[in-house]
Amino acid sequence: MKNLLIIAIILFTCEMIAWSQNLITNPGAEGGDPTATGWVQVGGAAANCFTGTGWRITHNQNGFPAANGGSHYFYCGCTSANRELRLDIDVNGRSATIDGGAQSFTFAGFTRVFSQNPRDQARIIVEYRNAANNAVLGSYDTGLQSSTAVWTSNSDTRNAPIGTRFVRIRLLSISNNGASVDAYFDDLSLTTPVNLPVELANFTITNVINNALLTWETKSERDNDYFVIEQSNDGLNWNFLTNIAGNGTSSSSNYYDYLDVSNINSISYYRLSQVDYNGEKTIFEIKKFKKESESFNLYPMPVSQSLTIEGEDLEKQKIRIFNSQGQEVFIESSYSDGKLISDFSNIKNGHYFLNIENEKSIITKKFIVAH
Repeated sequence: MKNLLIIAIILFTCEMIAWSQNLITNPGAEGGDPTATGWVQVGGAAANCFTGTGWRITHNQNGFPAANGGSHYFYCGCTSANRELRLDIDVNGRSATIDGGAQSFTFAGFTRVFSQNPRDQARIIVEYRNAANNAVLGSYDTGLQSSTAVWTSNSDTRNAPIGTRFVRIRLLSISNNGASVDAYFDDLSLTTPVNLPVELANFTITNVINNALLTWETKSERDNDYFVIEQSNDGLNWNFLTNIAGNGTSSSSNYYDYLDVSNINSISYYRLSQVDYNGEKTIFEIKKFKKESESFNLYPMPVSQSLTIEGEDLEKQKIRIFNSQGQEVFIESSYSDGKLISDFSNIKNGHYFLNIENEKSIITKKFIVAH
């Protein structure tokens, strides 16, 4: 019967796969000299020139192109020798997932070079390295790049090889012309997916005779102890309503619902949270619920021969009647003086539901037929 008792539906889909923060420090050289933020120079130091200092240049000046993002990017300066800058990222904290073959990393970064002939070249290598940090277990290589017109986007997603404990980001500037190596790098990122314990397919608030019906579906659950439902009058201060037991660990869909009949406010807010067996809590979106004013009248009650429905713009509404099994019942009806009169003389005794539907809402009223 729940699908019949609907006034208004607010539907949200929550993606339960998030992404970690960028593991690369100073990823666009916006935070000052990269060598002061964990990056290490290989094959000699950067040569300061123009407004650049320490593997960094300000964009849009002296022929330097605009940054892909922000106002700076990586640049090794005025030297005719090849240069390399690298950053080692410690991923020991993910060792269990890595050695289980299930830890993926996504790298992204942009390259560009100055327009000249022959052109200098830019190259990025991402290395997955062992615990001693002295062997490469796997790698991603952009190859030598020499695009001048636009920034070239590079990206790679892969599972880290078993045994990975460090990820090394290498920026290589290759000199082919002049007294500076005009290879540029910008907006680097290394992220991992964060699988939250519950994958929520949907979370819905339905108005059931001006009571809030909360329903939600999970696609999968991991160590899910229980859900928490809270209500608020202002969306800031929360009142505990109930706990709903979860399904632990499950790879199939599960369905939950809770009907709040205690709320007396015309507008209120509801919050759904989830708690793991270890006590960690995940809070989902806050949902707003609004009661509807009843603008239609039904009489007489109970119905013996005919039911009269009156209300504004009644002829513009869609009227549907259902029995207690959820089956639609077709009744002979006629309009008279702005009222709808329905003949129930041949309808069995019992409980029925009247839906008054328009584009904005569905109002449901319950009545009894008793001959």
